[in-house]
Amino acid sequence: MGLTLSTAPTEPVVSVGEVRQHSRISTQSDDNWIQSRISAATNWAQLYTNRQFVSGTYTWNVDTFPSVFEVPFPPLSSVTSIKYYDTTETQQTLAASQYTVITDREPGEIHEAFNVTWPSTQDIPNAVEVIYVAGYGAAASVPDEFKEVVCLIVGHWYENREAGLIGTVSKQLELTVDDILGMERVVPV
Repeated sequence: MGLTLSTAPTEPVVSVGEVRQHSRISTQSDDNWIQSRISAATNWAQLYTNRQFVSGTYTWNVDTFPSVFEVPFPPLSSVTSIKYYDTTETQQTLAASQYTVITDREPGEIHEAFNVTWPSTQDIPNAVEVIYVAGYGAAASVPDEFKEVVCLIVGHWYENREAGLIGTVSKQLELTVDDILGMERVVPV
């Protein structure tokens, strides 16, 4: 299985100003540093939860049609296309009427439409390609707990720039992040 974020979100989950306010940083001299850490903290939190926060487009390749696609990195917003290599190694696009997209489950699912059977594919790796949009929408729609964690992590990194920090501050951050995100984790299938 190959999964690629083919179109990244167009905005960060939190702004530099939100991190500065949260962490009580009064100077703007470190704004570039903070911006890069927002990206890193967001990536970490998304991987921890197996979720996409701000909407992005994924390309997902699998070897064959499963009985049900359980789409990685919820929430699933929409499916752009499903393509596959048929038994003659010709790439085909599956008509949207041939499948049903369920976005109100986590993870989101793609099923065969009623009275439809998935087509046969060429026996090659990555014979099926699903392009889909995942995420809560714009940053304003992302749940606050995810924004809070990104601010907590960036604030911690701002105050503790050395890699080998040992002590209660790091353990407290770890426990706080786990408390906030632990219930929101999606277990990959």
